[in-house]
Amino acid sequence: MVGQWVSKLVFFIVFQSAHQSLKSFFDAMHAGQKVFIFKIIAQFQSHPSFIAPSPPNAHTMQAIFHYSFHASDLDLARSFYTTQLNCKEARSAPTWVDFDFFGHQLSVHLGQAQATSLTGKVDDIWVPMPHFGLILKLEDWQALAHHLQSTGMAFIIQPQCRFQGQAGEQWTMFFCDPFGNAIEIKGFEDLGKIY
Repeated sequence: MVGQWVSKLVFFIVFQSAHQSLKSFFDAMHAGQKVFIFKIIAQFQSHPSFIAPSPPNAHTMQAIFHYSFHASDLDLARSFYTTQLNCKEARSAPTWVDFDFFGHQLSVHLGQAQATSLTGKVDDIWVPMPHFGLILKLEDWQALAHHLQSTGMAFIIQPQCRFQGQAGEQWTMFFCDPFGNAIEIKGFEDLGKIY
């Protein structure tokens, strides 16, 4: 019975919307008609066969992060991200190139990079904003820090430990790509303590 009423209601609304917008159609209804429609909707939603969709749970979904930003020279971007950070080059076009950034997707597009400034204060240190990056297990972070130091990376913030002995203890380093895009790499002994 409820299904028949809903079908009739949907047909009537679709038919009416051909002559006027749904909003003006609803506004033109008198109060009794509106109450009747809301009762029908409530009956439909309370019917045992109605299953309301639940919102996705961001904590259980598998996700790969995607970040897109500008660089003024794609060949220089290729050199930096593949040589300095050992990223694998993926798909590309004349105006952009994708990289596998430790299992996440970076899309570098031709254009003027966003300006950064030392405006974020963390543990009494000014860090570049905006920035992006990733979190590694401490031993992987140490290997990457050693690699970057051996290549002569110009760090904005040298590899160091912050929040030592506190909740959230982490190792961090900041540097920029050749276009001024700031990157932070963090290292945690226990990835279960990130949050």
